[in-house]
Amino acid sequence: MLRLNNISYILKDFKLQDITFSVNDYEYFVIMGPSGAGKTVLLEIILGIRRQHSGEIFLDGKDISTLPPEKRGFSYVPQDYGLFPHMTVYENIAFGLKLRGFSKDVIDRKVRWIAERTEILNLLTRRPYTLSGGEKQRVALARALIIEPKIILLDEPLSSLDIRIRSEIKKFIKKLHKELKFTAIHVTHNFFDAAELADRMVLIVNGRLLKEGFFIDVIRDPNVAKYFEIFSEINILKGSVSKEYKGVLSIETDIGRIITSLPYGSIDFKECLVSIRPEDIVVSKQRIINTSIRNVVKCKVDGIVDKGTIIIIIMKCRGGVLKAVITRGAFEDLELRKGSKVYAAFKASTVHVIPR
Repeated sequence: MLRLNNISYILKDFKLQDITFSVNDYEYFVIMGPSGAGKTVLLEIILGIRRQHSGEIFLDGKDISTLPPEKRGFSYVPQDYGLFPHMTVYENIAFGLKLRGFSKDVIDRKVRWIAERTEILNLLTRRPYTLSGGEKQRVALARALIIEPKIILLDEPLSSLDIRIRSEIKKFIKKLHKELKFTAIHVTHNFFDAAELADRMVLIVNGRLLKEGFFIDVIRDPNVAKYFEIFSEINILKGSVSKEYKGVLSIETDIGRIITSLPYGSIDFKECLVSIRPEDIVVSKQRIINTSIRNVVKCKVDGIVDKGTIIIIIMKCRGGVLKAVITRGAFEDLELRKGSKVYAAFKASTVHVIPR
């Protein structure tokens, strides 16, 4: 177990203040926050690249606060992958083992073992400049994992990938983590990356830790929402897949059954989170009959937030809550007030499914 105790660091006009949390063995732990929150600084302190100004770091009960990076037994995957351009993929992966004095036979066996599990055996003779972003990410993961680190630390590892490759690599990382059972600390500002990958997480804003826990508990904390606007805007519901048929999913949630298109070629999950952006929800007083809108939920207005040109409508829908954004003109036409009975409607294509 890794334990950070009251870690503080001052950098010019920025302060990382009293950060305390624990990472369990074999856990995929996410440090999330907006740009400038202090995530990378904290990662560098864990690595030993920076020395905290106060506080302690413990690994399995031993104080490693003053140990240099090479004595901590961690691996690091930087945002730009950090591959050596003059080396082949094989040489990049083998680099850490060579530094540690392993024999050629042992190195070859280990390189081919990790390359097989990261699905890059066919890339071993290539150089980094010939690789795609997804391939570079797999090589960087293989190089980090081959030395069997106590913890692997990843700094925004998916930020430079396009949406399709990003989704593939997330599925790959989840599969690899399940198979190899390593401990990971992953830094990101991306809401969906945290949702799909984190066993547990912390949210950091302006150098302060706002919340530690499971993803769904973190984002539903009202104290988090007021600091991190994205969580207060996006509707997040717990879901359970009830049916899959011809590219369509039926998902049971707190607001009832939701219909959405299949997010992948096939599904290998039952439990999930469902997200719907508030601007994708149509609010009306009559039930909407439209063949392109598959989801219509009966609700009651529970709150109205006036933002000037737009109005946020907070609705109680069965056992859950939905937020919708409508124009002032639409709000005035609907004559909404607290307690008004309404229908919330949204297309299947606007529903984002996050496997858990």
